[in-house]
Amino acid sequence: MRSEVKTRAFSVRTTEKIRQPASFRDAGGGRAEQKFGDPPIRHVFDPHDIIPLEMRPKIIKALIIFFIFTVSVQAVANEPVRNELVRLQNQSGLTLASFYRSIETVRFSDRSLSEGKELLSMTGEGAISRDGTEIAVEQWRPQHSTSLSIVKIDGTDPKEIPGIAAPYGICWSYDKSKLAMNEQNLKRGTTPPNDNLQIFNIASRDVVVVDVRASVTSQCWSPDGKKIAYDADDSVRVYDMEQKRWQVLGKGKDATWSTDGNWIAFLDDDVYYAITPSGSDRKELFKVKGAMSGLWWSPDSRIVAYVSRNKSSEPPLIAVDVEGVRLRVRRLADQSEDWVAQLSDVHIPSYQWVEIAALKRN
Repeated sequence: MRSEVKTRAFSVRTTEKIRQPASFRDAGGGRAEQKFGDPPIRHVFDPHDIIPLEMRPKIIKALIIFFIFTVSVQAVANEPVRNELVRLQNQSGLTLASFYRSIETVRFSDRSLSEGKELLSMTGEGAISRDGTEIAVEQWRPQHSTSLSIVKIDGTDPKEIPGIAAPYGICWSYDKSKLAMNEQNLKRGTTPPNDNLQIFNIASRDVVVVDVRASVTSQCWSPDGKKIAYDADDSVRVYDMEQKRWQVLGKGKDATWSTDGNWIAFLDDDVYYAITPSGSDRKELFKVKGAMSGLWWSPDSRIVAYVSRNKSSEPPLIAVDVEGVRLRVRRLADQSEDWVAQLSDVHIPSYQWVEIAALKRN
């Protein structure tokens, strides 16, 4: 009996709920009531049923902003590479910088070079750290000796590191704990080849000799700081600090490690290639007649910079007693290219992509 009562109560409640009218939009757009026993009305979805009235202006505004942003992104993606660099320089101060006695930066908007003040006396070529805050430089001393010095980019806090003779070809690790560089080894005499490629730990002053008759570019380190890419005997090599041995990747020179860590670029017979650090995959990037440097990767690895001789259609803009060369940039995705500075073949700087606040305009 108790079970039967419960069943009847449930049945009554259910029936009452079904008999309550339900409101729908009919196929004609009008609102209709459906009562119990009526044939089903075909429901047509209407956003007004689920979007509150007060939310509709906000949603419409968001859709308009999304449309404008999508169109803007497409326009930016199609802009020439130098225009992109002008925009990035105005926004963040991004530039290509080198050091020879003073810092020299590139102004992309007018293809000019801006030279800063001399930071230290009696210095030669140096290397700017990846974050643009410090410089490692060869410094000359009395009695014609040279040593390694490290100084802040504004010239403050200079530190001389004794015991390193005639350092050159310097390359900073990302965390600024180590330097890869060449050092003249007078035990092998005073004439080349008498130099070592070595890794110098700044804190501990430990030195690891990597190879002889070898050289690095300003972008030699892997992002994790465990390996360096370099060239020796016309071959591209990778040195593993943990395994303390090097591996040959192939024929070439001027090896640079991409900032995303995925590729090592190098030059071979006027063709730039990229190869994976393991050597398992290699691809051609582009060909350049008269190439004179490796590729310097931008912070996001989308754009590369390099130096090559002036083309026949590019008259020299400097003295006639030197051959003109130009610093160029290329966006790898669409091969958009332009030149950003006129140089000379008397000295080819070693560049680094850095952000300098003084170059920002907004």
